[in-house]
Amino acid sequence: MNITDFLQSIKAHTDELAILGAPIGEEDLTEKILDELRDNYKELVHVIKARDNSISFDELHEKMIKD
Repeated sequence: MNITDFLQSIKAHTDELAILGAPIGEEDLTEKILDELRDNYKELVHVIKARDNSISFDELHEKMIKD
């Protein structure tokens, strides 16, 4: 699965949960995505986790596509 398909799948599940009344916050969504990434994104995961502020889903998607 390529990164765009992976992120779209997670976003679809997140949207479904929100519709069902169990929304997931932006930070929790980012953590879930980072936890699921494989070793080839290890460096990006470290950089994002070291940030002082959270990253939006769209920003994360953009950074992952560039890598």
